[in-house]
Amino acid sequence: MDIGLAFSFVTQDRDWLKKIGIGSLLSLTLIGFIPVLGWGVEVSRRVIHGASEVLPDWSDFGKYIMGGLKFYAITLVWSLPLIVLATCIGGAAGALFARDSDSNTFPMILQLCVGLITFPYSLALGVLTPAAAGILANSDSLGEALNPANALKLVRANLGGYLLLFVVVGILATVGGFIGTLLCVVGIFVAAAYLTAVNGHLVGQAYLKAKAGN
Repeated sequence: MDIGLAFSFVTQDRDWLKKIGIGSLLSLTLIGFIPVLGWGVEVSRRVIHGASEVLPDWSDFGKYIMGGLKFYAITLVWSLPLIVLATCIGGAAGALFARDSDSNTFPMILQLCVGLITFPYSLALGVLTPAAAGILANSDSLGEALNPANALKLVRANLGGYLLLFVVVGILATVGGFIGTLLCVVGIFVAAAYLTAVNGHLVGQAYLKAKAGN
């Protein structure tokens, strides 16, 4: 995977300031993150299909909304087991503590159990979700992207690439948030748009490498 290219392709586009600027403004709104997500999926699609212009403009706004909704649906559905588990065990821990406020042993044990289950599941989501994004970008099929077996097949074909993507995305989120805060918070939204494009490029690269390895 060419990480350098994922960062540099944005500024190689002659209209990159305008495109990133629109993405930044959308990120400032409550629901604008949906089309920004779809815009990132479009970046992946263009990388996969070998388009000459990889950074999309915002002329096909409706397409980005649909792509963003599909990607959000994937993350939501796959996260539901975590949400349900955390809610149930958290409620049980609260009830036990309310009955016996002098002892918090059982609530602590329950919280530990949540951590032991949710941590590996969250790691799996962090690796499988980019694979699902690649499937969505290539096929535009929510059903295919939602099927974890399809994402798992890609990860097995390019395990090193998807693990690298997981690490890079984590670092980018941390660094982007820090830099954005230094730039008076507004910079967070600029960083979000830019890093969405970078992530989309990496997702496309990982998908291509996985398919080449099949």
